[in-house]
Amino acid sequence: MSRKKQKRRQYTTEFKRQALERMKLTENIVKLAQELGIQRPLLYQWEAAAEGRGRGKGKRRAKSARPQAEGEQEAALEEEVGWLREALSKKVKELDFFKGALQKVEARRQNNANSGGTAFTTKSEK
Repeated sequence: MSRKKQKRRQYTTEFKRQALERMKLTENIVKLAQELGIQRPLLYQWEAAAEGRGRGKGKRRAKSARPQAEGEQEAALEEEVGWLREALSKKVKELDFFKGALQKVEARRQNNANSGGTAFTTKSEK
């Protein structure tokens, strides 16, 4: 039996960057990889390359891991700062929502506890 050799697909830097941004936001990496039509380990390889960790011994360094020009690096960092600010803003809004919901639940519990009556009664048929 001979295995048919598959052609390696080339992904653009922009595609990889967007995939890594979505990877930071998602809790299910497997679903993200399926949606993007790639293998899950490839996402982790791109992440390692973006963080400068490389791919390990004896393997070729990923093209995206090459040093960037100062201007490109500054633009990339500014973009990342913008993305981080947006993500932080979203998390702060979520936190405020849940704090408000928790306060409402606690207030309802206090109102029920302070009513003086029992929450549940049954009549006896004697």
